[in-house]
Amino acid sequence: MGNAVRVMKFGGTSVGAPDRIRDVVRVVLEREPEERVIVVVSAFGGVTDALIEAARKAALAQGTWRADLARVSQRYLDAALDLAAPKERDDLLRRIQEATDDLAGQLQGVSLVRECTPRTLDSVLSFGERASALVVAAAFRAQGQAAKACDARPLVLTDSAFGGARVALTPTYDRIRAWWSEGVALPVVTGFIGSTSSGETTTLGRGGSDYTAALFGAALNASAIEIWTDVDG
Repeated sequence: MGNAVRVMKFGGTSVGAPDRIRDVVRVVLEREPEERVIVVVSAFGGVTDALIEAARKAALAQGTWRADLARVSQRYLDAALDLAAPKERDDLLRRIQEATDDLAGQLQGVSLVRECTPRTLDSVLSFGERASALVVAAAFRAQGQAAKACDARPLVLTDSAFGGARVALTPTYDRIRAWWSEGVALPVVTGFIGSTSSGETTTLGRGGSDYTAALFGAALNASAIEIWTDVDG
């Protein structure tokens, strides 16, 4: 394996169903022997919009947010059942359920105060990318490739402009380089999300997963940054 690094970012439609995720695994493994690869993933297609809608309903004290969240969570649970190796299925389902329960607690709080601040919304939206990384990494391991989900929040340092945070480039690059020097498994990185210096979750705005891929590519002087999508152009 050479020292070259390639960043491959897959958007929501590319990871929106188990068969699509199998395609992602196949495409990456075709490249992986030639150079080290970093995979960046978005939330499953439609999930970010569904979470925004759930938060809106919670702020209006409409109890139907629970059904919205249940549908989102079930997509990840179903994908985990389909893609994960049998020996790690239970642990993966537990981790997704724990994240779901934490999110339900946040939305319940939103419902009680009848307000969803930009800070809270960013935390809510991070669920999609975090769950995607867990499922996609498990799909790689099921095919015999050592892989690990990587939460980008400790690596991507931003200001507190929630909903469209600005990245502090120098410390972010330093963190990414230090993280990369320690890794051996194929990383599956959460796109779209970062955190402030005090650890509060932020998002990078729509299209933020592409930005995440660019940050990792620039930090590591990648040979290429590939943005994979299923639409023309």
